[in-house]
Amino acid sequence: MEVAGPRQLGPFVRNEARLGQLGITPRELEILEALAAGLSTREIAERLFVSENTVKTHAARLFAKLSAQRRTQAVQRAKEAGLIPERVVSGFSRENRPFGRRGDGGGAARLTAVHPSASTLPEDSIP
Repeated sequence: MEVAGPRQLGPFVRNEARLGQLGITPRELEILEALAAGLSTREIAERLFVSENTVKTHAARLFAKLSAQRRTQAVQRAKEAGLIPERVVSGFSRENRPFGRRGDGGGAARLTAVHPSASTLPEDSIP
């Protein structure tokens, strides 16, 4: 009996045909990748320079297109459809978050620039 070795994975190739069939827009795909990276609605809004309500609208449309009831289900279905890689490697990683998660002591003291034209605040200027 021959045992298969570890699966060799090449670079991720998005299933563009399925993406088109579902009618997912480029902005919805950005939202989906951010959801897969575990970002909150607020964090996504800050990254994409849109309102939280805009993020919620895009997410609701994504959920409908993917027949999902919640974020985790949408991400899983997107992975199964080949819309996002099994392991998220986009610019939306946890390490790049501009703020800490709620309750972890993060916040203003960890404020960083999120836009190339933005500048960081000096430590003593933070209330």
